[in-house]
Amino acid sequence: ERETETYNIVRHAGTTWAMLDAVGFTRDRELQAAAARAVRRLREALQPVPASRGSGRCVVLNGVSELGASALATVALVEAARVTSDPAALADARELGRGILSLQDPSGEYRIHEFDHPSGAPRPNLCEYYPGEAALAFVRLHSLDPDGPWLAAAERGVRLRSVRAPAVAR
Repeated sequence: ERETETYNIVRHAGTTWAMLDAVGFTRDRELQAAAARAVRRLREALQPVPASRGSGRCVVLNGVSELGASALATVALVEAARVTSDPAALADARELGRGILSLQDPSGEYRIHEFDHPSGAPRPNLCEYYPGEAALAFVRLHSLDPDGPWLAAAERGVRLRSVRAPAVAR
């Protein structure tokens, strides 16, 4: 329960998701308690998206919001809602989904992967994994909220990525 110098909120969110997935299968109380602590830590990092960037919420650590952190936190919170039936987890996941939607262009592209919080000033860093993590977040969110805009957003992002993917030699 301590942060190290190499603490990474994106990895924390992914690990939280994995723990909750395991809880869904094992119902192990000790693991469930650890997953609940991990979810609380994620929730502590949720902040409103700056008005200059859109709406919803995002994950912030040390004054920076990363698309990948918000995406994997969404996945983890959807899993928390599924495993624990916690309506607040689903509400938080929806708000994170809205924040991710704010970063997606109509074409499906994410031109900003990181921004300073609370200013909203974009950072130049791009991570090739973050758009895929955002698509995963939208698909998972769609599984519990099928009336939302999530599946269409995932399709936009994935379609864009598949168009740009290099041909594979066979």
